[in-house]
Amino acid sequence: MNTFMPELAESAVASFKIRGRMVSYEEFIERLKGFCTSLGFGPVTIHMPSPSVRASSVGSVDQFEGKDEVVVVSTSVAYNPSWGVLGGMPHLFHQKKDGGMHEETPADFIAPFLLCYSYAQENIHLSLSAEGQCLITLPESIVREGVACAAGKLRIHLDRIVEADTGGVLRPVMTSDTQQTFVVTGSLSKSMAELLKDWQAGRTMAIGQYLKGLFSFQFAERIITSDSPYVATILPHLAEIVTHATPNLRAAQRHLLGIFARDVARLAEKHKSSSGKLMYITGLDIDMTAFTGEEDHYFVPCQAYIAESGDSPEHDYLLVQDDLLGRLRQQDKHYVV
Repeated sequence: MNTFMPELAESAVASFKIRGRMVSYEEFIERLKGFCTSLGFGPVTIHMPSPSVRASSVGSVDQFEGKDEVVVVSTSVAYNPSWGVLGGMPHLFHQKKDGGMHEETPADFIAPFLLCYSYAQENIHLSLSAEGQCLITLPESIVREGVACAAGKLRIHLDRIVEADTGGVLRPVMTSDTQQTFVVTGSLSKSMAELLKDWQAGRTMAIGQYLKGLFSFQFAERIITSDSPYVATILPHLAEIVTHATPNLRAAQRHLLGIFARDVARLAEKHKSSSGKLMYITGLDIDMTAFTGEEDHYFVPCQAYIAESGDSPEHDYLLVQDDLLGRLRQQDKHYVV
């Protein structure tokens, strides 16, 4: 059997796309039925989670009894125009207003960390001295404590940013009650050469995207020990997620890849004692409600694990997104039994 190696996970997240891959649930189910038939599946039950269900387990597969089954696991993410224009998709109609409780999503989970990162981006500033040195100015509270929230803390790595004095001390060149200013290291200045070439002394700018790689997160104990399904799948990639152009989408992708790797390993072992066929698919539930004015969802297939009978596990295999979509698109969107 093909195994789900870390490099395959990285390849999958690198190639994962949204544009042109969103389909209605109705069309997806019809094409999926045809795909199953082409693989020799008998009559199957397709286990589809409701859009509000978190992708945290493989549900009824735990009671796999040897018959042919298909399980689809999704995680929800709200559509964002920054993903690009999608032909035939509705435009923004209104923003959903919901004062009630809702299921936690990857976006909910990363929200406090995104706020920490945004605060640091906006409140750390770069400038140029009269002598042409690149300077960085930070609030004293960020230097001392980082940026804290209920979920944890963002810590700035001054040793990667600040030029030490002859004694090896990271000493500010200017201080006030609320701000500290340091000379930026030569290596960091070099990485910002394009930005700095036309600068004049006295000009300041928020550090913005240049904060990437210069910070890390510390997590509150209640987060680490919680039963949230996102602890194992999102926390290891959090710094990469918050610096991504579309962090909520990236968090959902990382979560899907994580549960796919976990569940495939478990299912492969469980399926050894079964004579039935099994297909396990993960995908994004794209919530379009804010753009259509009514409950409206689309599906983006991500990956699939397909298992023949347990007697021949060497025939089990994985399909990454484009391969899975290719196989689905070969089927008629109007499945006929």
